[in-house]
Amino acid sequence: MQNMERSGDEVVVIGGVAVGDEVVVIVGVAVGDEVVVIVGVAVGDEVVVVGGVAVGDEVVVIVGVAVGDEEVVVVGVAVGDEVVVVGGMAIGDEVVVVGGMAIGDEVVVGGVAIGDEVVVVGGMAIGDEVVVGGVAVGDEVVVVGGMAIGDEVVVVGGMAIGDEVVVVGGVAVGDEVVVIVGVAVGDEVVVIVGVAIGDEVVVVGGVAVGDEVVVVGGVAVGDEVVVVGGVAVGDEVVVVGGMAIGDEVVVVGVWL
Repeated sequence: MQNMERSGDEVVVIGGVAVGDEVVVIVGVAVGDEVVVIVGVAVGDEVVVVGGVAVGDEVVVIVGVAVGDEEVVVVGVAVGDEVVVVGGMAIGDEVVVVGGMAIGDEVVVGGVAIGDEVVVVGGMAIGDEVVVGGVAVGDEVVVVGGMAIGDEVVVVGGMAIGDEVVVVGGVAVGDEVVVIVGVAVGDEVVVIVGVAIGDEVVVVGGVAVGDEVVVVGGVAVGDEVVVVGGVAVGDEVVVVGGMAIGDEVVVVGVWL
């Protein structure tokens, strides 16, 4: 492993630079209690991620930017208790979404949400009624370009069910979720370009499971993790180009 530098016990950099207490990572991994970055930049306590993943209790960004407490996401996903944005922007407590969804107390389908005022363009929110082509059903279901049928939900486009499931470009059938693009299930699972089936998660692309596992370009099957690409397991293991199987780690290229 070349081009690897460390700053204290907080940072692991692969193909990047760590300068004093200021951490700048380019095409690498910074692993502490705060930031995991793949192809991006982390500067001190201010986190800026470009085309990568920042995994803490706050932000998961895929091809976007998260700046400190001011969250600006462009074509990506921010998953906390507040905002899920796909193809739009979330700025601080003010949410502006264009062509995506903001799922907190405010729901926007293909339009713009400004402060507490909601303006929707190209979508419909109709009380408890169900509309195909853009649907907000009470506080429970938001569907974009799909169908919600009774208690059985079949969606091709995008769906948010309460605080539990956010699906973009996939299919959710009843309590069984099958996704072929991306899914966020509560605070536990964020899958980008992959498949989540029930409680068993099979991912090809990337997955963040709670605060424990971050996989980029690999496969996570249930509690057993098999990765070909890269994985950060808790605060312990960072693997680039190898495999982590359960508690047994077999890798090619690893900094522990």
